[in-house]
Amino acid sequence: MYRYTLRLQTYTLRYQQTTVTYTLRYQQTTVTYTLRYQQTTVTYTLRYQQTTVTYTLRYQQTTVTYALRYQQTTVTYALRYQQTTATYTLRYQPTTVTYALRYQQTTVTYTLRYQQIKVTYTLRYQQATVTYTLRYQQVTVTYTLRYQQTTVTLQLTCIALRVCWPVYRL
Repeated sequence: MYRYTLRLQTYTLRYQQTTVTYTLRYQQTTVTYTLRYQQTTVTYTLRYQQTTVTYTLRYQQTTVTYALRYQQTTVTYALRYQQTTATYTLRYQPTTVTYALRYQQTTVTYTLRYQQIKVTYTLRYQQATVTYTLRYQQVTVTYTLRYQQTTVTLQLTCIALRVCWPVYRL
């Protein structure tokens, strides 16, 4: 029996315009991004399917941190009134994430293939809808966030890749 935790999505939305595209491939990394009216710090490390990416967009005050480690995923980001398009792929332990944030209209879709996780959510004018399915663990969760400056933490605790249960922190 294995026990591990999937932590997905802690986020807050407030203004910004950002385009980020990057691909991580066996420690081969391509990063393309456009940042408007802002200062940016990007730090990342790739180590055999262990990935840590942290970057900060200062003028619009955005912080994104995530780590992918052997089918354990942590995504934490804060977005403040912003327009954002980001696409990234982690190939070994395959992951695809695409999201666009436009004045609190947000669409996020990503898939973690080795655990077969699909997440789609939309944030519209302080209204957030999150729907995702973990197919290997067979978990479906839908929830809605309303009003500006909302923070949600969803934690999935799993045993042996088959039994999972969600824990919400609002």
